[in-house]
Amino acid sequence: MTDDLIAELRSAELAFLRTGDVDRLDGAGALADRLPDRTPYAASTAVWLLLSRYDRTGEDAHLDAAIALTEASGILDGGSESHTKPRRELEAAGSFDGGSFDGAWEAVTGAVLLRRCARDGDVSDLDRAITLGAGRPSHAGTGPLWLEPGRRLLDLSRAHLERYRLNGDDDDLPCALAIARRAVRASREPLVLASCLGQLAACEQELYLARGPRRLLDQAARRYERALDLAGTSVMVRPMLLTEYGTALQDRFAEDDDLADADRAVALAREAVATGACPPDLACHLVNLGTALMTRYESTGEPGDLDLAVRHWDEAVAALPARAPYRPAFHDRLAYGLLARWETGHGAAADVDLAVGHARLAVRDGAARPVAAIYRNHLSEALHHRWALRRDPADLDEAVRVFADAVAESGPAGARAPELRANLAHTLLNRYEAAGDPADVEAALSFLRAAGEARSRAVVASAVARALALRYEAGGRPGDLAAGIAAARAGLGGADAPAAASRTSWLSRLIHLRYLRFGRRRDLDAAIRLMSAVVGVEDDDSSDEGAENGMNAAHLDSLAALLSERYERDGDRADQEAAVRLARRARGRSSGMAAGSGGNLAAALHDRFFVEGRWDELEEAAEHHRAAAAQELPGSPRLPTALNNLGIVLQDVYQYSDDTAADAMIDEAIETHQRAVRLCPAASPHRPAFLTTLAAALQLRYERDRDAADLGRVIALYEQALVAPAGGATDRRTALANLASALHLRATASGRRADHDRAVEVYRSALRGTRGRRPARAVLLGNYAQALAERHDRFGVTRRSEVLRAFQRAAAAGAGHTVVRLHTMTAFAEWATRAGLWPHAAGACHEAATARRALFGVQRDNTHKAAWLRWGEDVNAAEAFARVRCGTPGQAVAALDAGRALMLSEALETRALPGRLRAQGRHDLAARYERALARAHREAVAARHSMGVTP
Repeated sequence: MTDDLIAELRSAELAFLRTGDVDRLDGAGALADRLPDRTPYAASTAVWLLLSRYDRTGEDAHLDAAIALTEASGILDGGSESHTKPRRELEAAGSFDGGSFDGAWEAVTGAVLLRRCARDGDVSDLDRAITLGAGRPSHAGTGPLWLEPGRRLLDLSRAHLERYRLNGDDDDLPCALAIARRAVRASREPLVLASCLGQLAACEQELYLARGPRRLLDQAARRYERALDLAGTSVMVRPMLLTEYGTALQDRFAEDDDLADADRAVALAREAVATGACPPDLACHLVNLGTALMTRYESTGEPGDLDLAVRHWDEAVAALPARAPYRPAFHDRLAYGLLARWETGHGAAADVDLAVGHARLAVRDGAARPVAAIYRNHLSEALHHRWALRRDPADLDEAVRVFADAVAESGPAGARAPELRANLAHTLLNRYEAAGDPADVEAALSFLRAAGEARSRAVVASAVARALALRYEAGGRPGDLAAGIAAARAGLGGADAPAAASRTSWLSRLIHLRYLRFGRRRDLDAAIRLMSAVVGVEDDDSSDEGAENGMNAAHLDSLAALLSERYERDGDRADQEAAVRLARRARGRSSGMAAGSGGNLAAALHDRFFVEGRWDELEEAAEHHRAAAAQELPGSPRLPTALNNLGIVLQDVYQYSDDTAADAMIDEAIETHQRAVRLCPAASPHRPAFLTTLAAALQLRYERDRDAADLGRVIALYEQALVAPAGGATDRRTALANLASALHLRATASGRRADHDRAVEVYRSALRGTRGRRPARAVLLGNYAQALAERHDRFGVTRRSEVLRAFQRAAAAGAGHTVVRLHTMTAFAEWATRAGLWPHAAGACHEAATARRALFGVQRDNTHKAAWLRWGEDVNAAEAFARVRCGTPGQAVAALDAGRALMLSEALETRALPGRLRAQGRHDLAARYERALARAHREAVAARHSMGVTP
């Protein structure tokens, strides 16, 4: 009779496992009530029934009732002192080779403790479950299915595995693996065997993740597949196997990058979610579905996958019990997804605030977990993003506190102390870059000196490299530069892909700083190669290949800056175009207007202005630089550079605009440069460049106002920049060229031959240091030719042929740089006219007119075309005059007609423009446009009269 009841009980349990039908449990309960009182497992079967109902419904009342019955049995009164025994000793104590049903209460109580830990978060329940699991289960077939050895061993293995995941004790994982193998051997029922195979696969997968061999992952995947075959359509067994197999496929995708694995993982996770699991299990299925979608998103860049991942992670947090031990991990996962959506430009500002909130919860509740450092990293990252968005220094201060507390808790000998100290150092450096307190850099280096354990050497070295780079930029000590490069190289070892990219970018930055200091071309090329490897494109790539590889916007921006630097050295237009393209891509990928965002794009556009003369790009550059400067705190070490860049663009807006309103630009530029110089540390290697650009702005004001005091200060600033001990080779070349220009202005004002001689001598020195195809060389050659021409005209000490050769060299160097060529050829034409070199004058005028037409034609806005009108018809008139003197009147008429045709075309285009502007309510712009046209007309008429040409 008892054997028949046991058989029926086992049948009811199997039916429940297959269908999830709670009615089957009611039937099993009725059968259990009929068991004789002497049956050892009769009372504990009631607890098993409650646990089964809880597994199916997730209703806390069932688990609470099971806990109450277990406590009433007295089995939980003994404490858990035996859990302190070594894990292998406990395992050996439970040989599981015989015995009776005396262990029924131990078995069911262990199952209760597993579920209570999963719901309430008391990890000590796992210790007690492991202790109880050392009892002696029955042989298969002599009792209910839940007392099968395989089932009891399965629970014990799970307890060890969960404790390993939560506490990180390395002894637990091999115990879990060994017990899972025994469970597989002890299982006869297919559904129990399926669960045991899944548990064994999970242990092998964890061992693989703990840097085990790849074969463990492949073996785990095969076991999951076999387990799923055995589980069939089981409602109670299959869903969790689907979820666990999906995680293995995600790990395999990380190894092989086979998109089929990512797609299969998503499909499995969706199937698991669709089974209607109870909330605790549903939370696991949802979080895995989100992770599978994120895995696929990181490969394909499909925004829909990212949005769904965030949504499912949010649902998982809502479905998870409030005190579940994995709640910190779920909060951290959601924070990570929200940050990813913000960083890739698919989210809203609210994502950052939500990420901070969830990351705070992860750090608060998961401080004692082995992965707490990851939680702190994500909170620090979220706070840093919010700092960039809201500009509240309190976010940076909190980020520092997050890691300072972690370092204090771990102590100097903690297992993760070096990594925590490195993270604290990086956070301090983030705050330094925002607020500029040098004490943060020194504190970072101090923490890093205390974190130099051999196994963490690369982590620490990379942080040291960053700290030394920032200290060098503030203090200019060559020792910091050399030590920083050595540390950056040491930090490259053993890093994963994201860490390697970040560390390589700092090595590139340091090598670039060495290039700026010493001017060695190989350093610039090396820096470009490093950053090209980081973003996954060749430095001479002209396509969009790699655009969808999820590159970090900051790395793209850094490569753009380096290519702009090489363009300024070599004049290769391919570098310039690549710089603009990469900087635009970086701008599109950055979110939240990160500090400095747009600065390198502005620099690349500014460079291109001198090639193509597009006013819209010059104005865009000014807007980006102004925004970059506005984002920085007053103490930020980045602010002086942002101000300096803005001032340079304002100088050119003033210099090339014909609107009187632009006069205010030069005054703003001077104020901006003065502020940059004040904020820049006296020993910084950037200070000489700031002095030079301030002097250039004052020089423009001198050319406008002719205030001798300005010119004296200009020369003094250039000379100060030249003798600065931290000045780099590039900065010295620029300062020397600009000094020559200022000396030329002084010579023009004084009329003294000695001043002219010195100006020419300094120009020659500058040219000796500015070789190759540098765009700056074309400007320098043009200015040098004008200085020679003026000295020749005044004193006759320079042969006319030498002046002619200088202009011809300047003309050749300016090919391809339209704005520079317009300047050079106009000056060449004026001198050749004065010298009576009519063929040369005609040719130079023609080249100037061609350049002016090119500039005129590329403007996208008609209002911008007015800026070039003052370079217009007088050039054609001058060419006509020269052609007449050359005896080619037909060509003279053609030159005049070309100028008139261009002016007529513009007049026809613009005749109705002021009316259209006023109709749109833009009265100021219409009036400004009309003033520009009138001014250009007056200048053209005056030029024709001065040259004896009648209309």
